[in-house]
Amino acid sequence: MDLEMISREWIKPSSPTPSHLKTYELCLIDQYIGHHFPSVLLFYPLNINLHLSSTLVDIDRIVSERLQLLKKSLSEALTLYYPLAGKIKDDMSVQCNDEGIYFVEARAKIPLNQFLNQPNRSLIGKLSPVNDSEKRGQIKELYVGQIQVTVFACGGLAICICISHKICDVRTTSCFMRCWSALAEKNIEGEIRPDCGAASLFPPSEKFLSELTFAAQVFPFLKTGGRVATRRFVFDAKAIAKLKAKATSSRVQNPTRIEAVSALLSKRIFAALNKRSGTHKPNLLRHIVNLRRRSKPPIADYCMGNIIWPANALCIEEEGDLDGLVTKLREAIELMN
Repeated sequence: MDLEMISREWIKPSSPTPSHLKTYELCLIDQYIGHHFPSVLLFYPLNINLHLSSTLVDIDRIVSERLQLLKKSLSEALTLYYPLAGKIKDDMSVQCNDEGIYFVEARAKIPLNQFLNQPNRSLIGKLSPVNDSEKRGQIKELYVGQIQVTVFACGGLAICICISHKICDVRTTSCFMRCWSALAEKNIEGEIRPDCGAASLFPPSEKFLSELTFAAQVFPFLKTGGRVATRRFVFDAKAIAKLKAKATSSRVQNPTRIEAVSALLSKRIFAALNKRSGTHKPNLLRHIVNLRRRSKPPIADYCMGNIIWPANALCIEEEGDLDGLVTKLREAIELMN
């Protein structure tokens, strides 16, 4: 799937950030999280029935109008989420200088349904602005946000949103996307204005050691020369319902979908590790927990930053069944407060 890069630009906030907000202070958990770019990839078909239309549809015109709408509403959203238009100054703060989000427009020569019917992870990487090889060396790694919109031959769109994990967890990114969507639809009531006060809840520390960051703990294990493989597993509703039934016990009577699927994958991984080592060893099952609703009083859902922490469940041989693993995971999550 060859892509043609059409344009590269910086989308700036529609209104300048006030002088008293030019520095956004990171919270302590932000300091712990490394500066890397998780991707959220959304696919949108053209959603126009070409066969039932009584007039000739100008797909290029429709796509052009949608791209302009995306840029305009993104600019408006960045006025509210102003730290995303800045760059990371140091481990303690973001410089909100309104330089904008890096925005890439690309074109694919195949229709969207052909791409989705044959998922290929190596091709998905082409839809990410982080992999824009031509400009990668020119984009400072300290910029917060990058977005790529890929237009397929049928007029369908793929929107890839990459925001530094140093400033956003999944919940923050979700709130930003919902705000952007509401502004594109001119739905003022749907705007989600962020709460930028996480540093007052978890004050940052100049004494925080870089050796303690998540990246510093994990990366040594990724540099041992071992092979890394990625697999895609699809669980339909019927399969998940069966898993939840098997994972149900007197201790956890209504396991969630995430708990049931996590337990299944963990059970097989643990079995493989034990078989390879020839002995039964304790294994660690880790899940990231959103702390917002577990705080007393609750922290606002739209609080910007990394308001998360890992819940760790130590699993031994006797707890290797689905219901046992789900129970251990539920107990670990409930300890988070």
